[in-house]
Amino acid sequence: MSAQSTAERILTAAGDVLAGRGYDGFTTAAVAEAAAVSQGTVHHHFPTKADLLAALFARGIEDVAEEIDDRVTGEAATDRLLSLADYMINGGIEDEALDVARISLELRHRAMHDETCRMLYTEANAALADLVHEIVAAGVEQGTLREVDADAVTALLVAAIDAAEQERAIHADAEAGRKIYRGIVYLVEEVLREESAPAEPELTDHDREQLLDRIYHNSGIGASMPAKIDLDGEPFPLREFFFEVADADAIPPGTRGEIEEVLRRLRRTRLARIQAIERTAIDRETAERYVEEVVGLDRAINALESLEDPPLEEQLRRERVDRGAELLDFVQRYG
Repeated sequence: MSAQSTAERILTAAGDVLAGRGYDGFTTAAVAEAAAVSQGTVHHHFPTKADLLAALFARGIEDVAEEIDDRVTGEAATDRLLSLADYMINGGIEDEALDVARISLELRHRAMHDETCRMLYTEANAALADLVHEIVAAGVEQGTLREVDADAVTALLVAAIDAAEQERAIHADAEAGRKIYRGIVYLVEEVLREESAPAEPELTDHDREQLLDRIYHNSGIGASMPAKIDLDGEPFPLREFFFEVADADAIPPGTRGEIEEVLRRLRRTRLARIQAIERTAIDRETAERYVEEVVGLDRAINALESLEDPPLEEQLRRERVDRGAELLDFVQRYG
């Protein structure tokens, strides 16, 4: 086994130990055991625990930089900033992403008293700040961002991303940092974007996947049924219609066809909203609104589909009553 492959093996084991046992459990002995090498071999490549941590974080920063290069797309600075924030904040709740967030949070808290932790935390933040500053400065030069203080904007964005990462680590939930992400979107679109700059589509492929995942993992239970919905270009009083047909113990005769027609229109609108998120160049605000509409449509569709027709005997009784009423009206008019 080459010296290089041995060092990489030790670093991989070090990452596993740090993620699994935390900073207190991170020892060269534990790393040696996880890497299946002697403790002396670990010290040969990394003389101290601080050296091992520094090498581990340097590799981590390189990995994140490569991932960001792959994911941060678009020529406009606004697109690149939002794509970067989306990756850093909405990266999902996979075990690896959560481990990184937890480690970062632990280092932050220890940095007040531990020089090694302070150094690692500072270097990681500096790497992110360099990338953000590069994007902001380029945007100002290109005219896609307003004439702003790039240092101040960088500090604000890095602090916001850091806070969102802490929320995700604490709650083990990607949704925990979503409010902060929406704040960043507002800052970039409403404050930083140069008014003369053309608006670019905000949705990345990752945006679309996350929004669609919210639809497909939400059955509509607990969602609010929209009071009105735009069906085929016309406002339709959905909630009022539902309660009209639901007030009776069962669907009144002759109403089933009307309900089926409304259901067809609701399903058609739902499909159109999903296809717009999947395929069209819409901004994130519009896409978020479409997601809420689809969830509300699911609630309405489920509710309308659960309505039952009256039993056959009840249908016959109602038909006799209707015919009797018609006969009585005829007699009163012409008798």
